[in-house]
Amino acid sequence: MNEVIVVGAAILSAVLGGLFLAFSAVVLPALGRTHPGTAHGVMQAINAVAPRSLLMVPLFGSPAACAFVAVEVMRGGAGGGPQLIGAVLGLAAFAVTVLANVPLNRRLDLVPVSDPAAPAAWDQYRRVWGRWNHLRTALALGASVALLW
Repeated sequence: MNEVIVVGAAILSAVLGGLFLAFSAVVLPALGRTHPGTAHGVMQAINAVAPRSLLMVPLFGSPAACAFVAVEVMRGGAGGGPQLIGAVLGLAAFAVTVLANVPLNRRLDLVPVSDPAAPAAWDQYRRVWGRWNHLRTALALGASVALLW
């Protein structure tokens, strides 16, 4: 198997996990200490910028490289169990993003900050989105470790 792809998948997964960790450890707690309307608006701004940012490189590069690693390991290429586990963890982190975090972002974006229901929507979003973010953080960082095992 191409070691460059394995190392690339590990690096992209680590970068992604680091970004997710920054959100879990700093951004969400800081927004939780901010006025709900302000926090809601800031998160909507983040949701608008993120899809057009360099975040897309590790967000899509990691699962692409992980899929390549998984296929190569299953075809009998070099590598083995740890690389396959890492690839699966990396793909799972992407799945959590697509199936949980992104739909929650879209739902939050539909609620104007001026809506009387906005504070409750923000509070629920922050708690639920945060739990999913913790999971994808662990998955992405676990993928990086396993891929390099």
